[in-house]
Amino acid sequence: MKNVSKKFIIATTVALGLGTVVPLINTTSAASGQEKRIVIDTYYLSKQQVKDMAANAEALKTFSNASHTLSKIVKVPAAKVAILAAGMSASAAYRQEFVDAAKKNQRVKVIVTDYANYHTSYSTQLQLIPVN
Repeated sequence: MKNVSKKFIIATTVALGLGTVVPLINTTSAASGQEKRIVIDTYYLSKQQVKDMAANAEALKTFSNASHTLSKIVKVPAAKVAILAAGMSASAAYRQEFVDAAKKNQRVKVIVTDYANYHTSYSTQLQLIPVN
């Protein structure tokens, strides 16, 4: 049982680590043509909302960096995996667009798109465009 637990923890750690190293692969290729996407919603975030998002993004970036360092100190494997997972989640939530727009005192236009013919839990995309 102990051997199985070690293998599971190692496999989970490797899988989580690869998610940050290996870029996501686009499953639609140029040869088959791009899937048609439709706009589901468009809205604007105010300058204050953008500043708040930027502050949150900076905090997430700091947490992500700290969690990597903390994971090196912690010796309990399950805790190490939990810390790394939380750090990677924070890293994924960080969006540079909010930081850049906040520095320029801009609003952000958010465009939500999805596939025209079907929906999956991973098919929704956000496009963030800084505007004045």
